[in-house]
Amino acid sequence: DLDFDGYKRTVGAGVTVVEKNEECDILDGVRLDAEQDMDVQRPLSNVDQAVLLTLCAWNRRNRARDEMNRETQGAIVDRVMLHPTNWIVFTTCLLSRCRIEMTKVQTVDRACMQMQVLCEQYFDEEPGVSERIAFIYSVPYPPRWSLKKELADSMMKIGMLRTAANIFEELGLYKEMVECYIAQDEEEEAEKIVKRQLEKERTPYMLAIMGFIKDDVEWYQASWEES
Repeated sequence: DLDFDGYKRTVGAGVTVVEKNEECDILDGVRLDAEQDMDVQRPLSNVDQAVLLTLCAWNRRNRARDEMNRETQGAIVDRVMLHPTNWIVFTTCLLSRCRIEMTKVQTVDRACMQMQVLCEQYFDEEPGVSERIAFIYSVPYPPRWSLKKELADSMMKIGMLRTAANIFEELGLYKEMVECYIAQDEEEEAEKIVKRQLEKERTPYMLAIMGFIKDDVEWYQASWEES
């Protein structure tokens, strides 16, 4: 295990897993009293795990975003985490855990670290392609650019604006990049980006954001006319 910033890395099904910080007081799963016995859970097949993760994704997208729904998703993730066997299935499981932990102050750091690892593992040489693509159509796992945008959005929400801006720039998402610089009170840098984009294309959004930066109503008027 490699220790970094209080976190440890382990490996399951060829995927790097960021373990919980020792100082975190939230359990990774249900912990029973010593006198209680818990039957050993049988390993689930890859298909069973994929079905459970699809159910977890359905709950996230279609049910209320409340604590009960997150607990339901967490129970599914905990069950799949017990027996990692397939690369893409286990990767999807870790991503589902990240999305749950992004909503908790105590675990948001690990969630960001884990999502960063998931983004970087696209470039790993192992496991091979044949192992990676097995069950790829059975789980709701996003492409790399979509995952990186989700990571940047998450970092922006927790105040890691500079890192988020760098990722948005890499993805060519200048609208979000400008918002990061404005949130950091770096209007001059934001203005430079907006000017470059307006030289390429006069879009209503960029015209409006220029009006916000310069506090000039004429830019808002131009935005209205362009739209």
